[in-house]
Amino acid sequence: MKIQLFAGGKREKVSKEKAQALVERWTRELEGKDGASCVDISCLSWTQEAFEIIQPFLEKIAPNVKYCNFADIIAGLMTEEGLAVTESLARTFAKAPLSDIDLSD
Repeated sequence: MKIQLFAGGKREKVSKEKAQALVERWTRELEGKDGASCVDISCLSWTQEAFEIIQPFLEKIAPNVKYCNFADIIAGLMTEEGLAVTESLARTFAKAPLSDIDLSD
């Protein structure tokens, strides 16, 4: 069975510690499952530093992911950093079998 992974939480800039805790939580949630069909990291502001922590995990699960919700994930970031995060997301999910992706703001 594939599951949906949600970051959740209040709207905030994600710290390195929160990103690491999220990877740990998602790893536990995936135990005994066939992977994830959905990733939702929306409404949290992902700095490049925080995204680099979750990126290896996302790369591992990307081959099964069909839906991503990335709405409003670069809010409040400087343009250069927001573009870097967006480019990293694109590379991470470039070969994923996505049927839908939300990039709204």
